[in-house]
Amino acid sequence: MKFKCKFNLTITILASVLMVASLVGVITNVIFITNNPSYALKIVSHTILALLCLAILVVGTMTLLIYNYKIENGFLVKRVGVFKEVIDLSKAVSIRKYSDLKNLVLYDEKSYAIITINEYDFDKFISSIREVNASIRYEIKTKD
Repeated sequence: MKFKCKFNLTITILASVLMVASLVGVITNVIFITNNPSYALKIVSHTILALLCLAILVVGTMTLLIYNYKIENGFLVKRVGVFKEVIDLSKAVSIRKYSDLKNLVLYDEKSYAIITINEYDFDKFISSIREVNASIRYEIKTKD
């Protein structure tokens, strides 16, 4: 089962600004290269800059488009663009929802992972996790 991650407004704005700046960088460097064909060193440097801006644009776009959690083969796979994190659910001991947070926190013996999905998917997500490992405790913690 796949669960789409939720972005907060700050991350969405920053990623959008980064992508627009990268797109402007690609366009301005390509314009410079096409308008100044006689400067070999500048053409090389602007080509490299255009490629770097393009790489940032691609990674930023993929991050916004591919950001989800998937439960498969006993593992929780978090995919953020080209990056992937795998959590072994057999080692998980509890999952908690804190009343003051809008996220879930999955704990194992040594560490934890913050799960950022939409609140309306919490129950379905917890059920899917507990299908893999029924011994995972679900707790709701209130602010005390």
